[in-house]
Amino acid sequence: MMFKARNTVLMAAAAGACLTTVALGQSLTTAPSNNGSGGVYMDLTALNQNLRVTQFDVEYTGTIGSPVDVEIWIRSGSYVGFESDPSAWTLHETVPGIRQGTAVPSPLMLSEPIELPVGEVTGVYLHCITTGGGIRYNGTGAAPPTTFWSNADISLSGDIARIGDIPFSGSIFTPRTFSGTVYYEPSGPADPFDIRMSASVDNDRIALDENATITYLVRNPSEENVTGVTVTVDIPTGMSYVSDDRGGSVSAGTFTASLGNLNAGDDTTLNLTLKGDAADLYTITGEAAANEPDPNPGNNSASVEIRVIDATLRVLLTGAADISGTAGFVDTQNKLLDTGEFIAVDAHDASTGGTLPTLAQLQQYDAVMVWSNGTYISDFDLGNLLADYVDAGGAVVCAVFETSTTTIGRSLLGRWADENYWIIQQRSGNLSSFASLGTINDPTHPTVQGVSSLTASTAFRPSTTMLVPGGQTIATWDDGIPLIAVNDAMPGRVDLGMHPPSSDTGGGWWQVGTDGAVIMANALKYAASGGAPTCRPDLNGDGVVDADDFFLFLQFFAAGDLRADFNNDGIIDADDFFIFLNEFAAGC
Repeated sequence: MMFKARNTVLMAAAAGACLTTVALGQSLTTAPSNNGSGGVYMDLTALNQNLRVTQFDVEYTGTIGSPVDVEIWIRSGSYVGFESDPSAWTLHETVPGIRQGTAVPSPLMLSEPIELPVGEVTGVYLHCITTGGGIRYNGTGAAPPTTFWSNADISLSGDIARIGDIPFSGSIFTPRTFSGTVYYEPSGPADPFDIRMSASVDNDRIALDENATITYLVRNPSEENVTGVTVTVDIPTGMSYVSDDRGGSVSAGTFTASLGNLNAGDDTTLNLTLKGDAADLYTITGEAAANEPDPNPGNNSASVEIRVIDATLRVLLTGAADISGTAGFVDTQNKLLDTGEFIAVDAHDASTGGTLPTLAQLQQYDAVMVWSNGTYISDFDLGNLLADYVDAGGAVVCAVFETSTTTIGRSLLGRWADENYWIIQQRSGNLSSFASLGTINDPTHPTVQGVSSLTASTAFRPSTTMLVPGGQTIATWDDGIPLIAVNDAMPGRVDLGMHPPSSDTGGGWWQVGTDGAVIMANALKYAASGGAPTCRPDLNGDGVVDADDFFLFLQFFAAGDLRADFNNDGIIDADDFFIFLNEFAAGC
């Protein structure tokens, strides 16, 4: 996140990229979120002078891009002892926001700042009232969380959060503390003619030819009216003007709009829509000005960052990543987005604490990746649903522990199991030891392009080499266990013998710096393409089935190499020899 703010203090970097750059004053950032969702309490204290809070950045669970409303309640004095008594609070305002993901801060810009008298405690309670996922917070982990933050200007303390979408209702959890950023500025009489600006964007990641709308908020906190307010925006090469809501114009790459006069204490907005023309990361800065001289021009600008991606694939991660809702999906979301192959990677919690997605929801995506490290809300219903999705042309990639676990409720049942939608034999059990990339059986296959290394200090993987009839192991771990498996008879399906989260999440998952993200991205792209059939008897991958392949098969057969296991029963025997002869004779 890039700040234009004066004297910005970051106590701990929040995970992910923020959508908003502000120029309203100072800020205090707490810890990244790791739990949620609902609402969270905090006490704020101005330490040396009167302050006013102008904005919060928070993270949400729920569908990325969906709108939310957040109620902001305040009281004079601490929240402690009044967590369940709405009569002790005042509803300050309800602020609209946009869910941007569990690791991406989203702005809540206050139309009326919260005043903090110096030395006095002010209780603040933020609660998302829109169903589908609320505000995330911090509080889980091996050690108790930090519940107090401060800098030279302000302190924040809090250890309580609520779940649900009804304020002052739902279960209380502690210790839980606010995760995000509080923006503030000096209070009291403002300088005459002092206008200020902030900015947010509805989508900071767009495909080529897609649009993003930037909202610039211009405020006049001074005691004097200002006249002739204008906003100028330099549109970077690689993006182009689409529209605005204030009658602006573009000349030589610079957008200009007149916002008229702004009375003391008022604010106004400009919505500017731009289109992505070339793939890159762009910073778009707006500058506000008025006829009157501004004694503080440093707070008259604000910026947002927009990444334009040369990709169109949209992916959904679902299943039961862990017991903490969608938190277990975040690392994999980020790793897949970082490949640049996807315009969107969303998450849906289908664990016992979540909901079963609908077929219509799945069909909004080009591919779905499913894994478990928790219990599905219904292994039977989810299995039926994913089978229906594949039947309708959908693409599904399954990964450990879905492809390995023996734990009841953590592998797909229903039609998925009964009608052999799986590729790696289900419920074989797990191996867990150091492992690395083994043999790439088909170097020409799309799922292994760009793959040269993979290691994991605790590589949870299946304990079997058995595949569904017709399945093919494209790549293995170094002990011969399937790493990537496909089935020509089931286009749009890939099974992975690896767990999706990386070593960045702790534990011994696949090591960052190796090609775990490439493998997952390749699998999703291949599945979404419909899974072009492979040519099994072309063992040397030269595109021709000839004597070279025949003699290579004989070598594999004699050595007991699983690349000769053509019926996928884990045994090299005469059955494999005759299957190979038939496929060799048929060619490709």
